[in-house]
Amino acid sequence: MKLTQNLATEIIDRLTPYIQVPMNLMDLSGRIVASSDPDRHMQVHQGAIAVMERGKDVVINEGNLHEFPGTKKGVNLPIIHRGQMAGVVGLTGEPDEIMQAAGVTKASVEIALEQIYIQRQAFYQERQWENWLHQLLHPREIDEAYLAEEARYTLNARMEGTWRVLVIQSDQVLSDKVGQLQTVLDQSNADPLFSVMYRETEFIIAFPADQQPSAFAEKILQQTQLQIGIGESHQGIPGLRTSYFEAKQAIKFAGKGTIAKSSDWEPERLIDAIPDDVYRAIALPYQKKLEALGPVYISTLKELLEHNIKIKETAEALHIHRNTLGYRLTQIEEKTGLSPGNLKDTILFAIILQHIDH
Repeated sequence: MKLTQNLATEIIDRLTPYIQVPMNLMDLSGRIVASSDPDRHMQVHQGAIAVMERGKDVVINEGNLHEFPGTKKGVNLPIIHRGQMAGVVGLTGEPDEIMQAAGVTKASVEIALEQIYIQRQAFYQERQWENWLHQLLHPREIDEAYLAEEARYTLNARMEGTWRVLVIQSDQVLSDKVGQLQTVLDQSNADPLFSVMYRETEFIIAFPADQQPSAFAEKILQQTQLQIGIGESHQGIPGLRTSYFEAKQAIKFAGKGTIAKSSDWEPERLIDAIPDDVYRAIALPYQKKLEALGPVYISTLKELLEHNIKIKETAEALHIHRNTLGYRLTQIEEKTGLSPGNLKDTILFAIILQHIDH
């Protein structure tokens, strides 16, 4: 990483409150790109040029000041980052008095450079994962071979394992929650394939199949009340895609305030897989007749199915007399042509009610 003007200014801003000595940072051209003295900005620093030519410290004192036109007494040290010279740090003052401060400053600049480098690498890595996910979750098709190559050479990740995807979803932008989510994930000692923001309202985590995400999900639900869905375990790149859509589907069925596991919604998933054209041809006419009866009859039918067609329990749940319930069920049968007491008709009602809800 080279010392640029923006980077040097950021470092100077960080260090100035702690180092009470005039300080300059020079880039590899020898220009002062950041300084505690704004008047020196962009001046060529002969001491820095000498450091780069010699590859070592340059101390400027009364004895050699004339060799460095336009400079002041002080100490100039090379900034080394990952084995390469990144720039020069210079402190102004009597060399014997500021040498220790210069060494501390040099170390501080190098540490700051490494921290910024790591932060940027993490940012770039996250952006790369986001781009990869957009391709993986394309609504129509994926190029598995291309995704595998991109993962291996760009993300340094291999996809041959078995993965389970957890989706955290919000109705609003999630960016202000990402730090909290990542902290909880780190504390869980999990080792996910990735944990990435997706389309601003989703945070996606891919867990190896041998890791259970339930404890992590419970903590997130306690702290945030966000929507959480967990897909099934599947193999490789197609498995990641499948598990993601299972998690999303589970969220749709379960709603808010709960952890939605795909395995808990198998009948609903089966119904959801019915092609639209098949549904329209078979069930839509009955749906229209049921909706014409109104919300009271729809809610009555829902309670009946939730209580396994048990009249007494359904009436109690609705807080109505059994005779009232019987009247409503008779009306449903007469108006729709389907009988709530018939197994085949009840299955069709279950399919219709799921479509009405979603």
